[in-house]
Amino acid sequence: MITNGKDPIAIAGVMGGLESAVSEETVIVLIESAYFDPPTVRKGAKSLGISTDASKRFERGADPNGAENAFWRVVDLVKEIAGGEWIPGVVDPYPKKIEQPVITLTRKKLNLLSGCEIDNTFVVESLSGLGCRVKGESKKWSCTPPSWRPDIEREVDLIEEVVRIFGYDNVPSKYHYNGIMETHEPDPHHGLSRIISILTGLGFTQVFNNSLQSAKIVSLLDIKPVKVMNPLSDTMSHLRTSLIQGLLETADYNVKNGAADLMLFEWGNVFEQEKPGFEGIVEKFHLYGLIHGSHTQPSVYHKSARPTSFLVLKGLISTLLSRLKIPDVSFSVEDDNVSDFKNSYSVISGGKIIGQIGDVSPKLSSGMNLDVGPAFGFQFDMNQILSLTEGKIKFQSIVTYPVVQRDLNFVLDEDVQVGKVSSTIQKNGKNVLKKAEPINIFRNESIGKNKKAVAFNLVFQSATKTLEDKDVNPVIDEIIRVVSKKYGAKLR
Repeated sequence: MITNGKDPIAIAGVMGGLESAVSEETVIVLIESAYFDPPTVRKGAKSLGISTDASKRFERGADPNGAENAFWRVVDLVKEIAGGEWIPGVVDPYPKKIEQPVITLTRKKLNLLSGCEIDNTFVVESLSGLGCRVKGESKKWSCTPPSWRPDIEREVDLIEEVVRIFGYDNVPSKYHYNGIMETHEPDPHHGLSRIISILTGLGFTQVFNNSLQSAKIVSLLDIKPVKVMNPLSDTMSHLRTSLIQGLLETADYNVKNGAADLMLFEWGNVFEQEKPGFEGIVEKFHLYGLIHGSHTQPSVYHKSARPTSFLVLKGLISTLLSRLKIPDVSFSVEDDNVSDFKNSYSVISGGKIIGQIGDVSPKLSSGMNLDVGPAFGFQFDMNQILSLTEGKIKFQSIVTYPVVQRDLNFVLDEDVQVGKVSSTIQKNGKNVLKKAEPINIFRNESIGKNKKAVAFNLVFQSATKTLEDKDVNPVIDEIIRVVSKKYGAKLR
């Protein structure tokens, strides 16, 4: 608002008042030539519902240094047309001087966005012709735009002006276009659709949940959350630290509406505040899932319902990883359970942990006041999963030679993991052992206290000949020796 010290006489950059208007009786004119802040003018015009020629000009950005030129132009017009006489005296306040930015233009970015090679001399002459002060050599220029071009703020603005003057018709046509975000991997998540397809085929349903959660929900896990600066509500005050809470809320909604048999999965980003500030925010790409209720219902194929369990989940995950062709997969019990699960196991491939599976921690459902029963979940680092699935699938001819099967029954201590024994057998099977799987576990006082007898089925096959006993027996003897020494096992 512009006033005379007492009464308002104009709205700055929008419209003048009637009291300050010029009429036929006017003999004294006070000339004001000013520059007004574009955002302030736009907000004022919008709030008052007034749109004028002046507001349109100022809100789009005017020349701050043009106020003086405009002042003298008005003086000349008053003298020339109205026969006025200028009374010397000028007041020129400039409380906050507007400095023109120095913009760096690089040859690399110019060629990238223009799609062609524009001569250095033409670039300098074009920008100079626009009023820019240009310094620099052929690969980099420092440009200061003129005050009457407030729209030139970035490097891309300079490139746009150069290409416009060069002529769009002179830019050669191409069938491939580059961009600022150009990468050798156009779609780094192209393998995601394959994972979704496999999980859907296994019976899972994909869900999408909000990435913003309340402080109460994110505090249930021992992960420092990222706080939102201006949250829309208390329920969306933090970025999620895990996908499991959203899956549990989805499961709770379905359970309360009569659909308790669930297989859900979700992929997305989770966030953690590892260090203070924006630089300390870590973003991770994860895949989560859970199963709840019954896996199968009574039917002509099943006499009774089969409830979900850890073993059901392990079988589903093994199938997923097998179809993704992820090599050397094993499961190892975790000494310290991850915060999302209890009784958790690490999923390992090539010696690296790629995820976890286990029972969903009851503290999550109780802390969120959910009516969810026992549930079992999994979590994977999607970047690792996608990198492991990037390899090409290789095909080989069908082996026509017969297989040879042998069964071995080991007596083991109760705390020995069958999976580790199976992996050891597989590693010592030379090149002829194709598969080693446990087929039976027997517990009885006759084999000893805290003991179990585990039967393994071994499948041998050669791609070059029919195997005989003399080929298989030495391999079996070596397997027995290694398992007996490493796990204290006895052949039953």
